[in-house]
Amino acid sequence: MTKRVFLLGVGCQKGGTTWVHDHLNRHPQCALGIAKEYHSFDVVASQQQRHLLTRSMKRLRVNLDMVEPLLKDGPPVALGDGAGLLADADLREKLLRNLRKVLFALDHHDYASYFRHLSEGEGVRVTGDITPEYAVLGAEDYGFIRRLVEKIAPDLEMRVLFMMRDPIERIFSSEKMSCRRLGKSEEAAARSTVKHYKKPYNAPKSRFEETIRHIEAVFPPERIMYVFYEEFFAERSVAGLYEFLGLDPLIEPDFGHNPLPSGKTETLLPAGGIAEMRAYFAPTYEFVAERFGADRIRGIWQHY
Repeated sequence: MTKRVFLLGVGCQKGGTTWVHDHLNRHPQCALGIAKEYHSFDVVASQQQRHLLTRSMKRLRVNLDMVEPLLKDGPPVALGDGAGLLADADLREKLLRNLRKVLFALDHHDYASYFRHLSEGEGVRVTGDITPEYAVLGAEDYGFIRRLVEKIAPDLEMRVLFMMRDPIERIFSSEKMSCRRLGKSEEAAARSTVKHYKKPYNAPKSRFEETIRHIEAVFPPERIMYVFYEEFFAERSVAGLYEFLGLDPLIEPDFGHNPLPSGKTETLLPAGGIAEMRAYFAPTYEFVAERFGADRIRGIWQHY
């Protein structure tokens, strides 16, 4: 590989992207920056995602309110001091993370410049942004991102990673996470899955056929890697990712690391609900089976 890589991770949500980010973030040839999910494009192109930008704005206001008195009453600081104006490293990191998220959504030029700078670090081969919600973008959006990166960071070659998971199980996992945060039971998550699977925050993220069509309208096959959550956590799959990105196998994958545990799944989705959702997502199941092999999908997706 002659060029360094800009990795655009476009999903899917609850498909293993956080594990991939955590693993690559430990790799000495990767520089992924201050956040896993930057949301620089979905919050602009999709009104449904706009709340993520306003959330970063709210967090930024909280950070600024905490920082202001520290700066107002703090002593002079010598230029070049490693700690700078703000000695609280944790607060400084939160401030910069939320500041950049807001800035990048408002100014995509700064977004591309930031990753160009990261890629110029010694020994760096891969930089990138893994935001699962980018799966909701259209072909014109992917085209914009590609042109942006190629213009601002011409030494970077953009590559796309799309991780997929059984569409129904993906939504069930997402609903379990939401219910867990609200202190609700797994039974409530099962009911919520059947009730809310058509919602704009659920269904589009499981329409893998749409995401694939949009990606392939912009990127050639050799720049796209498709991965299935159900198959990924094995040495062979990680080796394939390394080959795709041009990384040396310098660290061991920690398959026991679960960054977003769902706990033991003891609750089953109701049979009637499964049948209803299976019919709704039939185009997705059939598209993926035709593209990647019916026997393969039947072996890994329980609802196919």
